[in-house]
Amino acid sequence: MIRLQAQGAALAFRFTRPETLPAVVATDEKRLRQILLNLLSNAIKFTPAGTVTLDLTYRSQIAVFTISDTGLGIRPDDLERIFEPFERGSMAAARSTPGTG
Repeated sequence: MIRLQAQGAALAFRFTRPETLPAVVATDEKRLRQILLNLLSNAIKFTPAGTVTLDLTYRSQIAVFTISDTGLGIRPDDLERIFEPFERGSMAAARSTPGTG
């Protein structure tokens, strides 16, 4: 789904992961899926050209997801508040683009 969204925006999508992962993981699947989809969708939405990458690492029963892109990034003064509910960045593109939550 994300790869198709990236292709539609003329972006490359890369996903890297370890060769072996556990067969079962204890997590809130619905919330984890929603968080990853929101972050990846935002990366695609605010990256005008280049690449969006999802890296997964796993060690000692801890999974780490890292999402990166070649977009402009987030202004330092927006970093503190963007994790609050219903907040957006202050850049014009963030204000004029609809969000999903």
